[in-house]
Amino acid sequence: LVQRKTLVQTSKTPGKTRNINFFQVDFMDHPSIYLVDLPGYGYAKISKEMKIDWQTIIEKYFFSKRDLKLAVILVDIRRGLEEEEHQIIDMLNHAGIRYAIAATKIDRADSSQKQKGVSAIQTACGKKPILCASPLRQGVPDLWKEIVGALKGQ
Repeated sequence: LVQRKTLVQTSKTPGKTRNINFFQVDFMDHPSIYLVDLPGYGYAKISKEMKIDWQTIIEKYFFSKRDLKLAVILVDIRRGLEEEEHQIIDMLNHAGIRYAIAATKIDRADSSQKQKGVSAIQTACGKKPILCASPLRQGVPDLWKEIVGALKGQ
């Protein structure tokens, strides 16, 4: 999103984000915002206790942040929404927080997987996902449009 490859370390092993990470983004024509990276625990190989701890941290964050304008849920298009994402969506709906779904890794999915993934996400949550592929920056303008729209209350 911010075009800085070295800003965040990534890993091939899911579940490496263990804290809430804040990134301040300064705009020329908008006030500064924070992008916040929360732990993803659905696909991570971690203990049940840690999953519960992460869920508690995320829930506290959602219910304590009245200035939170938008949550973006990243979902691998090849695996679709799983229990974790459904829990997050339920929390967001209960907290009254707007959210978008970013279907990631579309460059690694064939057309059948993409079609099935989009359809499953739309059926499950009633939202059309934003299709994203990081190597090509595909979907990034659409994500920014959603973020700026949420900031403007649109």
